[in-house]
Amino acid sequence: MPRVFIFLYVVWFSIIDQIVQANQTTYINPSLSDEYIEKLNKEAITWKAGRNFPANTTDEFLMNLFGVLPEPPTRDFSYRPKDKEEISLNQYPSVWKETFDAREVWKHCQTIGHIRHQGPCGSCWAFATTSVFSDRMCIATKGQFNKMLSAQQLIFCIQHGTEFYGCTRGSWPHEAFKFIKDHGIVTGGDYSSNEGCQPYKVSYGQKNKHKCEQNCYGDTSIDYKSDHVKAMDSYDVHSSDIQIEVLQYGPITATFKVYDDFYSYKSGLHTP
Repeated sequence: MPRVFIFLYVVWFSIIDQIVQANQTTYINPSLSDEYIEKLNKEAITWKAGRNFPANTTDEFLMNLFGVLPEPPTRDFSYRPKDKEEISLNQYPSVWKETFDAREVWKHCQTIGHIRHQGPCGSCWAFATTSVFSDRMCIATKGQFNKMLSAQQLIFCIQHGTEFYGCTRGSWPHEAFKFIKDHGIVTGGDYSSNEGCQPYKVSYGQKNKHKCEQNCYGDTSIDYKSDHVKAMDSYDVHSSDIQIEVLQYGPITATFKVYDDFYSYKSGLHTP
């Protein structure tokens, strides 16, 4: 009898495994289907759609990539005071009123325009803020600082009350900048690069196995404490001031609502 039970047990789980595999291969997410992408390209005027995710990627996986939390209703916005000398667009080349490419204006900054991969982690907020601060550090120092800053440290060391949200619960860009202002941030390159003090190391199946570390595990010759850089200030920007802000100081962090067509965005000016 035990042999028969074991045999039936193995057969049963073999059948379940085949069913799971069959479901994985036959399931097509409507938002990622070839037909939907084709429809988008027929209707979209200012942008192009294409495949970024396998067609059988689940909504659950996609939703886990969204890490920006809704703004708390009680948050006080802190806007940068106006400069003593009012700056207008007329002070800049007229062509910049129509087109402006920070990659061309600040060519010496290797971080500007560099696209980083967040993997399966809801860490877009951390990549946005560390990338912007990296760019601004380079611009402000005229290239003396020209390194990527660690999204890894920000994701796993920023604390909300008594909790560390990590990859699973997200955060807010304003909290990220506050952390950089109060605690500083170390350098850190792309996944598996070993560049900087704490490069990104979140991989598939590993997103919940990380914690805040207080050492350099990438380039181990770097001193952890002295590698920290801090922001002097952090502030919000009125929508009407964004253009001037970018021209003066460089890239900014912005958030927006994501609709299912954005999963297939490839190029151009996206309009949902």
